[in-house]
Amino acid sequence: MEKKNNLLFLAVFLMALSYAPTCQGQDELKCQNVPYDCETKCLNYDVDKETGCTTCQCVELNGLFEMDIKFDDRTEKMAMSLLNNKGKAAGTAITKWFLWQNKETGNWLIPYRLDNSLSKTAVQAIEDAIADYHANTCIQFIPWSGENKYILFFVGGGCWSYVGVRSSGVNELSIGNGCETKGIVIHELMHALGFWHEQSRPDRDDYIKIIWENIQKGLESQFQVLHDVDHYGSEYDTFSVMHYPNWAFSKNGKDTITRADGSEFEDYQRQEFAASDIQQINTMYQCSGVGIGITPSSGNSSTPAPTTAATSTESTCADILPIRKCEKAERKNKCNKKKVWKNCMKTCGRCSNAPEKDEDCKDDERYECKQLVDYCERSDDVMNACPLSCGTCK
Repeated sequence: MEKKNNLLFLAVFLMALSYAPTCQGQDELKCQNVPYDCETKCLNYDVDKETGCTTCQCVELNGLFEMDIKFDDRTEKMAMSLLNNKGKAAGTAITKWFLWQNKETGNWLIPYRLDNSLSKTAVQAIEDAIADYHANTCIQFIPWSGENKYILFFVGGGCWSYVGVRSSGVNELSIGNGCETKGIVIHELMHALGFWHEQSRPDRDDYIKIIWENIQKGLESQFQVLHDVDHYGSEYDTFSVMHYPNWAFSKNGKDTITRADGSEFEDYQRQEFAASDIQQINTMYQCSGVGIGITPSSGNSSTPAPTTAATSTESTCADILPIRKCEKAERKNKCNKKKVWKNCMKTCGRCSNAPEKDEDCKDDERYECKQLVDYCERSDDVMNACPLSCGTCK
């Protein structure tokens, strides 16, 4: 009798278990595979309170998109089109700052104003970031003098910006507490110029892997691909100041982004422009020169910023990344990789005053190097066998 009761209890238990919610996380079988199972991609997905599963139900975005992007009606619709592969972005749909131009220099003029809420540290970070834009691009930030379109730096909740010129209203750009660094200001200004995040590029899955099971529930939307975003021919770059860190939105302290082969990437940074960032800005804004050589002045002033003589030799013969990162790359013998030496030209000996090109540098004839150039950045073997075609000759 006892044996029969035990079997009956077991049967009832198993039956009850089959009806109980089994989906307590995104990695459970009965949860939808968001966003891949979703017919419509969302800016924000609902989380079922009973099961804990993220669902394909779109809900209102109450906050920022991808950490730091603020939407108005126009850019919200644009982002939805890009998520669902129904529209164009940077280069077409994005409204660029082609509003005022210095006819003599060809520089694009962008008015800006500093709100009184900003700390001295924030103001210094803004001025340092603007100086880097002036040194490397044809974008010239000028103090606001009544223009209807301008960038307003102020202290909001965290660090955020709109993408491109707003269809109506002022381009507010928040440099809140903890955001008062040059690299963060550079990052937010790139959004204002019309750029999305690097890891949202349509070709990103060739270079990185998203570890969905490590992402906080309901935040899967922060890791989606934006289709048709123009990267202006630049190579995918985890060095980019526009790239997520490897731990972004992690629920357990583990990586949410790795390289495509599953290995960690160590080159995330939010200190400086990467060479690819400068390339994209200069291509988008059709810059013909390297930099404009103008020192920023306070955005509260109507006095024109003073002009200094451009030092082209020094600006081209310099490390873009912090020196400690470049020295680390050199110690690990990574200076033969194009994306490293382009960002560490001085440390890697790639400046214009470096030794003359090695005339003995040749491709290994056993390889079809001209057909393998697309693999230079992905394979050390190709890089070593094809230094001429890969552009790594000194």
